[in-house]
Amino acid sequence: MKNQKGFAGIGIIVAVVAVLLVGGIAYYVGKNSNDSIPQNTSDNLVGNDRDEHGCLGSAGYSWCEVKNKCLRTWEEKCESALVTTNETANWKTYTNTKLGYSFQYPEKLYLDTPTITDSVFLSHQIPFENRDGGCDMKGDAELSKTLTDFGMSISIVSGTKNPPYVDGNYSKGILNGKWAYMGAEGCGQTNYYFPISDNRTLVVEEAQVQMLSGSATPETRAKLLAVPGVISNEESKTIFDQILSTFKFLNSDTTAENMTVQVYFSRTGDESAECDETGSVVRIIPKTVGVGTAALEELLKGPTAEEKANRYVTNIPLGSKLNSLVIKNGEARADFNAITESGGGSCSMAARTNQIVRTLLQFPTVKKVVLSIDGRTEDIFQP
Repeated sequence: MKNQKGFAGIGIIVAVVAVLLVGGIAYYVGKNSNDSIPQNTSDNLVGNDRDEHGCLGSAGYSWCEVKNKCLRTWEEKCESALVTTNETANWKTYTNTKLGYSFQYPEKLYLDTPTITDSVFLSHQIPFENRDGGCDMKGDAELSKTLTDFGMSISIVSGTKNPPYVDGNYSKGILNGKWAYMGAEGCGQTNYYFPISDNRTLVVEEAQVQMLSGSATPETRAKLLAVPGVISNEESKTIFDQILSTFKFLNSDTTAENMTVQVYFSRTGDESAECDETGSVVRIIPKTVGVGTAALEELLKGPTAEEKANRYVTNIPLGSKLNSLVIKNGEARADFNAITESGGGSCSMAARTNQIVRTLLQFPTVKKVVLSIDGRTEDIFQP
């Protein structure tokens, strides 16, 4: 028992010495470690690591020379947004002075500008028998001797337009917008929407060629790609991107020369509609301070061929003329010639007066409209 107590005492002393020894070592190591930790100065704070270009490295930004800005490469590629001069050196240039834009396109594409619309169409065809480009779902399409292997259209519409849903973002050259695919796979089109100045939207439609897409059989694609001059799916996308890369808006003075107004017409084909019911179309006109007069003059021109195709009609007789328009204190007084009230029954009279009134009421300064015929305000527009 005596020896056991002695050993126990020695054990306690050894344990105490060990604890002191370990604690001393830990203090020494900790002291030296703390001495080596850099102080939290402003030089190493997160967010204070901008490079010579001002790019914030801790946030993932780096300098892109070709775009002359800081960017994150997983969000935006550091590559030239414009095609090189060599790539488009022999391309043609299309300029639309009315709407204020221009772009370049390869000579092998056919450019069409129908008179009934301000849209521009680009296409390419090859000799190849097909039925609706391979999209003949019903099996009753006529056999065509040619295949359109590239197709796109460009138009500018009034107001801010957006796709019904968004499949992704698109950026090329000066254009930044959204896109959405419409239709069946390989048989639809991709629509691009780019908001531009003056409350307008650039709308670009890119046609899809089913027989050149991945949904076609390898045999069909191989046969088609063997046709001389064919534009493959890959080349089509490259050409499309390059065309939009060259898109430019003309100088601000030219663009500012235009403005939009609404013109109201009647519509056919709706038997349940009231006879004076009207709908509006948008017209682009030269910018003017007399916007009310300009709108009425557009109204008197009647609907365009495209508007007629969309069932718009006018009840205002051909030869009608605006004598004068005075807007004062919220009241618009519009005087017309006698032809304006000639012919037609009560429904026609109601419709034509409503076309005039609604065209004027679109302007915030107009709260009331008074019509006259050669100065007369009584017994006018009677059947």
